[in-house]
Amino acid sequence: MTFKNIPFGSLESFNVILEIPKDSPVKYEYNHEKDAIIQDFVFKDGFVFKYNYGFIPETLCGDGDPQDVMILNTKPLEQGKTYQCRAVGIIELLDRGEEDNKLLAVVIDDPEAKDITDISSLLEKDFQDFKDFYAEIARQKNKTMEILGFHDKERALSELQKAHQAFTA
Repeated sequence: MTFKNIPFGSLESFNVILEIPKDSPVKYEYNHEKDAIIQDFVFKDGFVFKYNYGFIPETLCGDGDPQDVMILNTKPLEQGKTYQCRAVGIIELLDRGEEDNKLLAVVIDDPEAKDITDISSLLEKDFQDFKDFYAEIARQKNKTMEILGFHDKERALSELQKAHQAFTA
């Protein structure tokens, strides 16, 4: 399977290639040189990814990687598949002092996610879950990660547009 020919899509309906299914105890990461999704880390103590996680093709962020995406749908999605998504917000995150923002999105045709239209659709508990999630990742991988803020759909779309332009430049 090759991922290099999957297009960006549009700001309203972009493609996300799924690296890590929700509830996985294994962190996978796309390797550009091998054009493959490979195992990166196995979590301990029963910790699992609470979210479906992937990247948007034809984007380039400040860390040299494609735009990371956390898909907020309730069911695990299939690794290596491409999903059409829409943005609802973005987490401004530092990973070892470097910008590593996470776009928050939902799969467009998931009826359970139709009411999630912007970050304001999320509950206060959701924001604490994000903080706890990244604190545990930092602990297990023995690194520093800091959430600087949560931003709305408009900011997410602006960041996504910049990442797509950086790829095409």
